[in-house]
Amino acid sequence: MNAHWNAERFGRIDALLQQALELSGEPRARFLAALDPPSAATLTALLAAAEAPRDALADALDARVWGALADDAAAGERFGAWRAVGTLAHGGMARVLLAERADGAFQQWAAIKCPWPGIVAAGLAARFEQERQILARLEEARIARLLDGGVRGDGTPWLALEYVDGVAITTHCDERRLGLAARLALWSDAAAAVAAAHRQLIIHRDLKPANVLVSRDGAVKLLDFGIAKLLDPQGFPHAAPATLGDARALTREYASPEQVRGDAVTTASDVYQLGLLLLELATGVQPYRTAGTSPAECERRIREDDAPAASALAARGADAAGRAVLRASAPNALARRLRGDFDAIVRRALARAAGERYATVDALREDVANWCSGRPVRARRGAPLQRARQWLRRHRVLALGIAAVAAFGAAYLQAVVSQSRRLEQEASINRALRDYLVGWFQTADPADVKSNDPRASQMLADGLANARRDLDAQPELQAAVIGLIGEVYMARGEYALAEPPIREALALHASLPDLAPEWRGASKASLATLLHFSGRYAEAEELFRDALDERVAAIGENARWTLSTRHYYGDLLHSRGRYDEAGAQLARALDGARATVGDADPLTPAIARNLADVRRDAGRYDEAERLYRTAIATQLGAHGETHPNTIASHLGYGRLLLDLGRYDEAAAQIEPAFALLANAFGTTSPAITYWERVVAELDEARGAFDDAARRVERIDADLRGRVPDGHLIHGYTALDAGFVALARGDASAAAEHFARARRVFDGVQPLGHPRRIEAALGEALVAQRRGDAARSMRLLDEAQAQARAQLAPGHRLFAALALARGPAPATVAPGLAPLRVQRALASGGSP
Repeated sequence: MNAHWNAERFGRIDALLQQALELSGEPRARFLAALDPPSAATLTALLAAAEAPRDALADALDARVWGALADDAAAGERFGAWRAVGTLAHGGMARVLLAERADGAFQQWAAIKCPWPGIVAAGLAARFEQERQILARLEEARIARLLDGGVRGDGTPWLALEYVDGVAITTHCDERRLGLAARLALWSDAAAAVAAAHRQLIIHRDLKPANVLVSRDGAVKLLDFGIAKLLDPQGFPHAAPATLGDARALTREYASPEQVRGDAVTTASDVYQLGLLLLELATGVQPYRTAGTSPAECERRIREDDAPAASALAARGADAAGRAVLRASAPNALARRLRGDFDAIVRRALARAAGERYATVDALREDVANWCSGRPVRARRGAPLQRARQWLRRHRVLALGIAAVAAFGAAYLQAVVSQSRRLEQEASINRALRDYLVGWFQTADPADVKSNDPRASQMLADGLANARRDLDAQPELQAAVIGLIGEVYMARGEYALAEPPIREALALHASLPDLAPEWRGASKASLATLLHFSGRYAEAEELFRDALDERVAAIGENARWTLSTRHYYGDLLHSRGRYDEAGAQLARALDGARATVGDADPLTPAIARNLADVRRDAGRYDEAERLYRTAIATQLGAHGETHPNTIASHLGYGRLLLDLGRYDEAAAQIEPAFALLANAFGTTSPAITYWERVVAELDEARGAFDDAARRVERIDADLRGRVPDGHLIHGYTALDAGFVALARGDASAAAEHFARARRVFDGVQPLGHPRRIEAALGEALVAQRRGDAARSMRLLDEAQAQARAQLAPGHRLFAALALARGPAPATVAPGLAPLRVQRALASGGSP
């Protein structure tokens, strides 16, 4: 391959550059991926320089463009079996060349690291030999591996390293506008690579974005162990002398205080640099890279000043809005997200004294993971109330946030605090309440309690017994605590255990003639929510009506708790298939929430998302899409992408996109959201069981019927042990299983699934649940397969009449019914329902 910049090559690169400049985002990435590596590397450098800020253009041209255009100096150079074809990077002493294997053995690319021609400083060969030995020793998939090495005839040492077709981690994240969760997942991979090197007694000492690349397939690779330090040099007979410029071989703005001072460097230096990388990924700011700052001033700040808080950097500067947008957020929302625990993590990682930092990289990684999943962080250990509060928040959202109960649960907790303040004024019991709750949670380490951990079950049982014993003289407070424990059981999906304490709290409230207004209807609403989740829909509806009436009378139509109760009442009506009534209740609640608590309150976008669910199922797709987009934008700005309600909105929107046949867009919503959900709550939570149905439907839409069938079978097995047979979700799962069975040609299994779905829907809503239409459609397709045309037409007529009565005219089920009735129309509306019919009609198999 000839990479010389002759007229032909320059003309080709110039033409490619013009095409690339007209593209952005994924289209540009695909364009570059289709090119040969030398051309892709050259264009990447040119594009980066062309799009750099104006005040950085001179530096960019010097560091990127001229490096890319100066390939004449490198092209054709031989390094053993390798021939250089271009320049990847260069510094003051060494350069990195892109090379191809030239001995004809096989095709392979490598990054050749070597000194500039004519520069073989004293000890440089020893340092290259040390780096070669270090890389040969390292066994970690996330570290670019050593391929070859040697010394040229003029004494110049060289290394052939794995070529990583990627970009710096910060560039990768910004180009894709990744949110915090995705950024921190990549950071965690890089930190894991560093931890692996530490376990092999190697310190990197030059961790910075340029040395942490992300490949085109999203894999993290750690590069450049050129100034790495050996903790055990006896294992390296050719190790470079310790005095060979160790203190000053550094990248100044990423150097640790001890590196700047020239002190001994330990693994704590890598912890510090990972802290800087963490800060930069979260905020877009490198605190020591400031225009106009002299090297001496930069080093003084590193030695003497504490690093600024991440939350302060997030909202600071004229470019704050732009940086926040690159993180799918807004400046104030990003600052709020980082304030507190994240600030504490960064502050500890960047402590000027090495002994005050995290002891290991793994400890830092663990604390970042704790922050991502809502657990208490070690950087702020010692506050028992905070630990208890975070334990509650983590496990309550397990089901409450995903299943539309988070706002009610938060209100319940708020009531405990509010009521304790009122009682403090009257009876000075706030300290007793606080001590009681702290004592309850100190029985186990909240950071270690999993949702299915038996210690958590024991802790709840003990807390319930203690509340009954210790708070008997304070029935209002006792009701609050017992009701709270019942809600925690409900959050864990343990509905049988949740019902007794919630009913007990209801009885206690009923026995109090002077119950505070804010508590009126609270226990009824909690019990109604539990009955809804348990599949006891008629009982739940009656209780919701009573609770709503009580709350309107006690605290008003637009009080937050009233709006919350109306929200859950609307959600129940949705479950019962009464879409018009559900929409009316939810629209009323949404208007009230926007007028009173505002969009920043989690309740408002949660209501919007549930209203979007109703509009989607009714076939009012345009309105549903607007509501989903509004909810997602609000939740991302106010609460971040890892908030349970944000995740639920992405998944609900993905389900809408499946209905509309926009499968690639659906995957972009569903897959990352489900991954966040699984990462946050584990694979055994009720939320995972509920939402995995959407992933199964995505598999089905893609034609991955075996994967879809396995998911549906797993979901069904889990549900059978968790919720009663009449629960609505069994109907949803049976529908999915039936259509997957039809697509696989198994009409007999499909018939059983559709019959089961019909029984569930008839039990939930005897007057005719709209999802029963899909069961009738499936049964009609089975009848066609079996040659029973008369039965098929009767079922289709029945489904058509119900659809006209209950669904909007544009619902995709009308297209599916027309397709099933035949003859096939000239054009078929895209969507999962019509696609299911097309596949059923086209599949073979047994009747």
